Amino acid sequence: MAKTSSETAQAVKAPFLKAYHELFDSDDLWAAARKLGVVTRERKVDVPALVEAAVLAMSGLPGTQTTIFANYLQLMGEAIAPSSFYGRFTVPFAGLMADVSGRAIEAVRAVAPEDRENEEVAALLRHFTDVQITDSTCKLLQKLAQDWAPSTSPERPASFKLHAVISLKDRLPLEQHLSPQRHHDSPELDESAISKGALFLGDLGYIDQERLVRLKRRDVHVVMRLKKSQDPCIHRIRVGKGSKSACRGESLDKALGMGHARFRQRPTRRGRGHHDIRRRSADTRDLSCRRHRRRPARRGLVLPHHRAA
Repeated sequence: MAKTSSETAQAVKAPFLKAYHELFDSDDLWAAARKLGVVTRERKVDVPALVEAAVLAMSGLPGTQTTIFANYLQLMGEAIAPSSFYGRFTVPFAGLMADVSGRAIEAVRAVAPEDRENEEVAALLRHFTDVQITDSTCKLLQKLAQDWAPSTSPERPASFKLHAVISLKDRLPLEQHLSPQRHHDSPELDESAISKGALFLGDLGYIDQERLVRLKRRDVHVVMRLKKSQDPCIHRIRVGKGSKSACRGESLDKALGMGHARFRQRPTRRGRGHHDIRRRSADTRDLSCRRHRRRPARRGLVLPHHRAA
């Protein structure tokens, strides 16, 4: 006897729907909520429904409400006082949402990983275990949040930062968290999320000499711009114009000033040349530190390349 369409639909669930129902499993969410201190006793607000309403409000799926409160009322089908509802938005609840986010990312990573392969970094992945980047972005809030989320802008006084370490292999985050908007990026970087043998990219906000040494010891290869105030000692030149032997042991500024090292000019898409500033990249594989009591550490300069050490 042939199966009906409804029976077939129930037998073969779409991967998204299956993962969706597993993500909002009531027993798992209640257990995690009690473990994180979201609830200490039974109250009017249903925590699994609150979590699902929060995710739906941010998902942008057709037919969902844009506010968590409206979604919660639609899911539960009963009225609740706004004071009881919004009283649930606490720091432990934020921890619960972070746990749900982590499980959701792992579920996405487990479903058809070959569909997310990034061809743009395929050449690099032949030499490195992964290509990972880190950055942060500010999220502006309404002025009523300025007491608990102050920002540095007088025009938009409420804000916070979202930090993330993302793998370009599958375009998914390896680590993400929030911080006050006034916090600097560098202390917020979670080094444990960076894989051994990976190529790691960060901007000037993540310059930290001691961290570069720690990453080198873990066989992490770093590409990072140098600050204008930094004048590293050249340990080895891999790619570039000039005299490689004359540059060894010299500071970068001195080598450039004497003409031992030169910038390489190459055409852009518009046909105009631009300088390939070699001082913007340093690879910690050949990091050489010369510690002085009153002088900053001098770092070895390694020019960009695609060949693993």
